[in-house]
Amino acid sequence: MDTILNTASLKECSSFPPGWHFKVLHGKQRGVFQVRIDDRYRIRFRWDEQYGAVDVTTGEFHDEDD
Repeated sequence: MDTILNTASLKECSSFPPGWHFKVLHGKQRGVFQVRIDDRYRIRFRWDEQYGAVDVTTGEFHDEDD
């Protein structure tokens, strides 16, 4: 969580380790980014150019992974 909150730019997010499974969501979740914590849990956030990661949530989002 600290890594996401302390990331300086959205471009840095794409260089997270491959095991983190960083991805951009689409459809109803357009504008939301996701990092998989493990098989069950994810961290989701929106990106604000001034503040960085905002609206950060964690949870099980398996039914919404588009």
